Amino acid sequence: MNKTALTKTYTKDIQNSCLNSKKIVLSLAAISFSASCTHATLTPEIETYEETNRHAKARSGFRSKSSNNETINNLQTLTKTISGTGNTLVIESSGTIHSNTGESIYFGNANISSFANSGTIKSKQGAGVNISQGTSIENFNNTGTIEGKKDGIQINTNANVKTLKNTGTIQGFSAPIRSSGGTIETLTNEGTMKGESIGIYMSGGLVKTLINKGTINQNNSATWAAGIKLQNNSTIENIINTGSIRSNAFGISVTGGKFGTLTIKDGGMVYGKYSAIGVGQSQTLGDLYIDGSSSKIYGEENGIALDANSRTQKIELKNGGIIKGKIHGIRLDNGASLSGEMILSGEGSRVEGGSGAGILNRSGKIEGSITIKDGATVTATSNHAIANYRSGSITGGITVSGKNTKLQGNISNIGNASIGSDIKIEDGAKVEGGLVNQDNGVISGSITVDKDSKLDSITNTSTSSTGISGSITNNSD
Repeated sequence: MNKTALTKTYTKDIQNSCLNSKKIVLSLAAISFSASCTHATLTPEIETYEETNRHAKARSGFRSKSSNNETINNLQTLTKTISGTGNTLVIESSGTIHSNTGESIYFGNANISSFANSGTIKSKQGAGVNISQGTSIENFNNTGTIEGKKDGIQINTNANVKTLKNTGTIQGFSAPIRSSGGTIETLTNEGTMKGESIGIYMSGGLVKTLINKGTINQNNSATWAAGIKLQNNSTIENIINTGSIRSNAFGISVTGGKFGTLTIKDGGMVYGKYSAIGVGQSQTLGDLYIDGSSSKIYGEENGIALDANSRTQKIELKNGGIIKGKIHGIRLDNGASLSGEMILSGEGSRVEGGSGAGILNRSGKIEGSITIKDGATVTATSNHAIANYRSGSITGGITVSGKNTKLQGNISNIGNASIGSDIKIEDGAKVEGGLVNQDNGVISGSITVDKDSKLDSITNTSTSSTGISGSITNNSD
């Protein structure tokens, strides 16, 4: 498996679930009991695969009569194959599907109106549930346990699940959910998803809306691993996270595809050992919103990392949300672009950096403005609150506005960096540091400090012929 292009920036094993009074319901027209199923060897690395044809050849044995309703109340140890169109299969508290040789449930080109699991589905070799090419499922609802030696649920090319909801546990040694070219219209997690290698893994697939109100945990610390990962031109159009996404690598990562809108709110949290949100080289993150006093993006290295030539449209932090990294809070690198605004607002809202910067634009392009207002704070232990570095450009200027709004550290324009519009400190805001323009840096807009606002100092040692070309107005006391 190729490692991601992202700059390097948990799950416990769960015990087997005991059977209870719950049951499994799924739509089917025919059930066949397989006598054999191809063995597969799992490695922690994620790889894209479509196993439908191989498994189909391996399946043989008795096929039961078609039945609209069937009840299983004992132990079943062979793969259940479902095809065609039908109604319900019920697995009661005294029954379970537990395959030792392959996936436990295989949907083979089926058209299913409803699949509901409130019991236990477990595979010791393959996926817990394998949804093959051409299968369509209207509603998939898990309130029990689905566990696979490889994946919990595998969705293959041209398979479609309209609604997939988990309020139980889905676990895979590789991934709890893998989509290899399939489509999920709405994926909702209110329970637990655990993966050793990946949390939710998209390889050429599409999720229109992903809602996480529960927990997504991923344990592997390899630099290609993530809590949610997009690869091979995958797309998630909309993510709403009010739960927890934790990874021993990257929290949310795109190395081949794009995210549309990502919203972290109502106490939602994304954590990554490297970066909480990582956008790989030449990949896309649309709009990012972090809203609420307990909502947090936290990385041991970077809060948000936009790698070379990656793109995002808007970053908005408000109402006490936090973006934090031990190196950089927000980092744009080598041609990465923010085409819209960066707006940080509200009491308690913070962008925190450590040894690097609160906001670092290292040869990136911020085409909109940076606005810090209404009590928000940008800070870094390095004393670089905002660092525009190398050939970084900020076209739309910088505004720090409102009482209790603070930059704790300098606004630094270093190297061949440029700020192409005004810098304003207004309405009682404070920059507890200076404005530093050095090397060959250029600031072409005006610099204004309003009454009751504060900018500690302005230092211009630039060797550029223009340096600071706009006016400087200081009306502070």
